Amino acid sequence: MMSIIDWNQKTTEDLEDFLKPKIILPGTEHYAGSYQGWAATDHLPAMICACENTEDVQAAVDYAQKMKLKLSVRGGGHNWEGLAFADGGLVIDLTRLNSISIDTTASVALIGGGVKSIALIAAADEHQLVAVTGPSGEVGVAGFVLGGGYGLTTSSHGLGSDNLLAAEVVMADGSLVHTSATENPDLLWALRGGGGNLEWSLSCTFSYILQNLYWPAGSCSTSRRQNKYWRDTTN
Repeated sequence: MMSIIDWNQKTTEDLEDFLKPKIILPGTEHYAGSYQGWAATDHLPAMICACENTEDVQAAVDYAQKMKLKLSVRGGGHNWEGLAFADGGLVIDLTRLNSISIDTTASVALIGGGVKSIALIAAADEHQLVAVTGPSGEVGVAGFVLGGGYGLTTSSHGLGSDNLLAAEVVMADGSLVHTSATENPDLLWALRGGGGNLEWSLSCTFSYILQNLYWPAGSCSTSRRQNKYWRDTTN
């Protein structure tokens, strides 16, 4: 459900009060643990917001705008350039938005913006389904999809972006928008391979197609073997 709160109309003080329990600052106990990405960089964010729901993300986006802070998003944090951590800026940390709900009838997963590939692989495998994911279990699914999404199953099931059905998107002004093939379709088109630091857009949930694991003969498909490998070998 879309939020009825207009966070853009809140004062800076209101936003600070709301976000205070979620903000992690340099020099505090949790900062070093939260500031861990795949690539080593010299980026030092001014603050990290550990978001737990859509409203947290909206408030953080509006706060960054009002304070004129650079804004970045951490989903999986698996990026060559360390784009998840804006130097001197505010990081929207989505790692707690890691819910996964699978509709086995439609073969669709509804997942949070902080879900990593290894978690989606394991959840899909329980239903003998496979998700198009990156070549490492630590890759965030949202960032993977927004970057196009080339992985081990691309030859059989397409790019990650080909499997994106719908998304709830937090826009730059903090508003919440739903996009699908029938609702704001231009935005869905842009999300499919938009790249860069668009990961914050998929801060809520998005629908992702899952594929059948097995060949008609019932033997284990290449897709399943690949996903089992990453499930079993990736921390």
